[in-house]
Amino acid sequence: MIQSDSQSQLGRFDPWYSRDFFQHAIRQAKDATIIVTNHALLFSDLQFEAGVLPKGSPLILDEAHQIEEVASHHFGLVFDGHTFDRLFRQLGYSSDKKLLHRLLDLSEEWDIAEMVEAHSETVDEALTTLLEEADGLLMIIQAYGLELASRKARREGMVSIRFKRLDRSMRAVQESAKRVELVLRRLRQAIRAIHKLFHEHREQMSYRERSLVADLKAITSQIEEAELAIFETMLAPHDDTVSWIETSVKNRKLTRVYTQPIDISERLRRDVFSKRTCILTSATLTVSNKFQFIENRLGLDAFETRRFVVPSPFGYADNVRLMIPTDLPLLQDVPLPEFAETIAEAILQIAEVTEGRMLVLFTSNDLLRLTHEATKPLLPDRFTLLSQGVTQGSRQRLMKQFKQLDACILFGTASFWEGVDIPGDDLSCLVIVRLPFAPPDQPIVQARSERIEKLGKSSFFEYSLPQAIIRFKQGFGRLIRTTNDRGVVFVLDRRIETTRYGKRFVTSLPKVPVLSKPLDELTAELELFLNDGD
Repeated sequence: MIQSDSQSQLGRFDPWYSRDFFQHAIRQAKDATIIVTNHALLFSDLQFEAGVLPKGSPLILDEAHQIEEVASHHFGLVFDGHTFDRLFRQLGYSSDKKLLHRLLDLSEEWDIAEMVEAHSETVDEALTTLLEEADGLLMIIQAYGLELASRKARREGMVSIRFKRLDRSMRAVQESAKRVELVLRRLRQAIRAIHKLFHEHREQMSYRERSLVADLKAITSQIEEAELAIFETMLAPHDDTVSWIETSVKNRKLTRVYTQPIDISERLRRDVFSKRTCILTSATLTVSNKFQFIENRLGLDAFETRRFVVPSPFGYADNVRLMIPTDLPLLQDVPLPEFAETIAEAILQIAEVTEGRMLVLFTSNDLLRLTHEATKPLLPDRFTLLSQGVTQGSRQRLMKQFKQLDACILFGTASFWEGVDIPGDDLSCLVIVRLPFAPPDQPIVQARSERIEKLGKSSFFEYSLPQAIIRFKQGFGRLIRTTNDRGVVFVLDRRIETTRYGKRFVTSLPKVPVLSKPLDELTAELELFLNDGD
């Protein structure tokens, strides 16, 4: 099968059941001693209680620093306009050549045509109303999001804005959402009635006919999911989740409403860690060599845990230098375009020594774009500059080009901080432009910070700083991938040296020589270090 959907499974009625790759994998998993899967399948299995993975068996979670974000995403919900597009595309009106029309034709064979036709009229009426109400809901959500957004966000075209369901300003959105919810309920009841009529004759149907009935049941499940998403994202009164709107100034079809749990620790404690032996591994589980942050965030502080820090096989002290220029400005002290120009000049000065072979990590798409624009005119012909979001291509394609080209400089943001593997001489210099603190106005970050502050604790030291340190360590880890790798990490953010909290970034790294000097002196040190390795 190209795709397997549990909602449309025909089970023993499916002639392809014995050759279905998905079902084959499930059967193998039930008999396996070791199962290798990903975080997404694990948490989907927990969320939907699908029973794909065996219950109670020991669990090894690699890249465990990602668990909070992955679990929050899977236990959250999303509402968007594509839900309705799929519904109209699959179901169609009774006059269309789609599922509902084909079921009307089929009903004549089983002497249920009159009843099916009556319910189909209800479906047609509900679809017509839904088309109007759903478009109205998206329009109201878009207008509400744009009204709350800053002028700067509206100029950029895409808006991400948090809202609280109990606010009076949400009344228009909620009234529209309730109307859509009622229409969906009426539609679901009519479709379920049609499905029941056909289901009674299922044993006598051909495979093709049973497939149509199974598709109808799948649509019922989709409608239920849409109802749940509308309720949880816009109507539910509970305050243990955070909700936000993402919308486009120009295209309301891109409007989405998200909701996620603010604190996932209790659910992880109840559904994962209390039911099986778990081993969590990652190169970045500790902050200042302590596990406290990750234990608190994942709910592990309630259990008796054993902790191990395995020494790295890489000779960091001999093969890596951490260099911090002392003569670069802080972002808050100069306008953003001027800062980007300064960073561009620093990158080119370093690249002249390294002959490219440089990965530059940014925390902001805006700063990356401005730095790209400032770097491009100054770039000598022998260099190639690739920039995520500016140069066409996926992350994989940009990495492939980087490895193939000589004297190449690669600018990356979020996805380049993790999972990038460029061993050997292709990468000899890593530049971290700013310490990777999450934007404080991100809805999930904002809500978690507020929750910590309500407990009388500092959200900066309890959450923002440890999270940034773990991300910093992930970025740092892009440089050394094998025991033979050698290179330099430049941090262009002086806060790592001038602030008390900045020193915690350094103490969380493997022990490496740290050099803090003006950039001219550092590039001279860089040349000596790289030549020494030849």
